[in-house]
Amino acid sequence: MNDNFTIELLCCESTILNEIRHKECKRKHIALTYYFCMKSSEDIDWGVINRAIIERWSFSGLEYIKTEAYKWYKKKIRQHELEALLNNCVDDDEAILYQRELEGLEEAKDESKNNITH
Repeated sequence: MNDNFTIELLCCESTILNEIRHKECKRKHIALTYYFCMKSSEDIDWGVINRAIIERWSFSGLEYIKTEAYKWYKKKIRQHELEALLNNCVDDDEAILYQRELEGLEEAKDESKNNITH
């Protein structure tokens, strides 16, 4: 599936700082917002965000959030790579392998969505 649109979080810095202040937002929620901030075209003061995270959770909390956000980032890059390879593939066997890996990413994404909501 090739989506020809992007979603960008606006007011990233204020959004993530607001989430950090709310005790019902867990690290996994902040990690997803952190990922959207990474993708944003806005100028972001990462020092302010990182200090707020450390203040609430500690340095290890910041490491956890960054690691999880980077996992989301890497999955998205791999998805785009696979879609490009699949679109340009002429070998049926190779296309099947790319399609299977893409389906695996979709399943992992669905599982991640379920984990975020719980």
